[in-house]
Amino acid sequence: MTATSITRIGRHPYLLAATGLLLLRSLLAPFALLLPGSDEIPAAAVVITMAIAALVLVGVWAIWQGRKWGGWLVIILTALDVLTAIPAFLEQPSGWLVAAAALGVLTGVPAIVLTRHRAVWSALR
Repeated sequence: MTATSITRIGRHPYLLAATGLLLLRSLLAPFALLLPGSDEIPAAAVVITMAIAALVLVGVWAIWQGRKWGGWLVIILTALDVLTAIPAFLEQPSGWLVAAAALGVLTGVPAIVLTRHRAVWSALR
């Protein structure tokens, strides 16, 4: 990748928004375990969510480096993370967890759309 394409992708507002949302989601995921009612979350869901959050950080780094595989990684993992939020809406263990799941969906879907945006995607190789 040339210095020009890195500069071009590094300055694009869609890239900044996508990586910002993805970083926010990944770094705040562990704090959901501190919410009231989090003791009702199955252990498998906690492990899956933490693994997804860690791998998304790797994907964000790859996107920032201009790697298309990072884009695919965050799209797939964020979609899985959004899908794992569905039980919180169906079972509603606590209001706090439903709010956290809603926040995850409301930040995950735009992050996917922004990552796949033509201006960002075409700059990745």
